[in-house]
Amino acid sequence: MNRLALLLLAGCSSGAAPWSQSVVDLPYHAEEVVKAVAALPECDAVRQGGVIRWRDSTLTCGGVQGVSGCAHPFETPPLVEVVMRGDAWDGPPSKVDPKVAISSLAHELCHVCGYTDGPDAEAQADSCAMRARLMAGK
Repeated sequence: MNRLALLLLAGCSSGAAPWSQSVVDLPYHAEEVVKAVAALPECDAVRQGGVIRWRDSTLTCGGVQGVSGCAHPFETPPLVEVVMRGDAWDGPPSKVDPKVAISSLAHELCHVCGYTDGPDAEAQADSCAMRARLMAGK
């Protein structure tokens, strides 16, 4: 892991709000993942900023099954909790292509973009995260 500043900018414009981090040692490419998701046209909510909490163990997000991340998009500011990884682009394998990992951070940020409702919200967040990865050239 690398040492990054505690603030990551969510987007490239000067008006972008910061995403504050709750740890100093962040996974590699954390800033890059936030910027890639914020660059998607539908992700204005991500460009507004929020809080990312990195965890060192599996989350449950109110359920009994362990998960790699949680999004709380309707909090003010939005909150994303993610299990700490060596690289922020890492995450569980895609259900569509098991060789492709879906960034847990990008997936949860995509929920902040609005992919929260309906039976396919998880698949839509995965698709959003994969588009962000492609835009970043990963």
